Amino acid sequence: KHGGLPKLRVLHVENHKPKEIEALAACEGFSNLRELCLYGELTTESLEQILESPNLPALESLRVELEASTAHTSLALLSSSSAVENLKKLHLCVYESGALVTRQHYLDLVDSPNLSNLTHLALTLGSEDVIGPLLGTSNLPNLEELMLVSVHGNEKDLQRQCDEAFANVTLPKLTRFVINDFRNTGAVIESLGKSPFLARLEGLRVHQCKAARMVDLFKSPQLANL
Repeated sequence: KHGGLPKLRVLHVENHKPKEIEALAACEGFSNLRELCLYGELTTESLEQILESPNLPALESLRVELEASTAHTSLALLSSSSAVENLKKLHLCVYESGALVTRQHYLDLVDSPNLSNLTHLALTLGSEDVIGPLLGTSNLPNLEELMLVSVHGNEKDLQRQCDEAFANVTLPKLTRFVINDFRNTGAVIESLGKSPFLARLEGLRVHQCKAARMVDLFKSPQLANL
């Protein structure tokens, strides 16, 4: 038991161990904690301890880095846990996990009604064919900001998927978009530059893109709301 941290609102933990996560989830002193950022690979067991902890009733922002060997079960847990309904911000880093994490794991997450209260979502994607279902889902009605990280794959396939996804965005409140650490950022930018989705954006952040691929985007009249 611990009653000495009633004013703590934000907690960042680096290089954590499973026993430390277990102790954190069991601590009664974090009842007013609103933001928790865990830097270091987190197992499914540890994630479940955080999500199901009765001592974190005010938690509304969670950043986790999923351990590679259990990332698939962690995504399944996030898809099915009703505790996720309390979150407004979710930042998921998924380490390279080979065939363990499939497209279906991402689709189940995107289709989960438990994410309906999210206003901010950051997600590491393993393949380009998840972008369309993510931007076209009806289960994220309150999402205002979306960060996509590390989508790899063939550039032509990525651009084709982005062309279709950006033309069919259904997220009604989405006005801020972040493209971070893509291997083929230029393909994403070119698709965005010719899509009606660009006109909706009030904020856009782009990382790791050559200036030459940004020229047409800067010339677009659809940038007026940025």
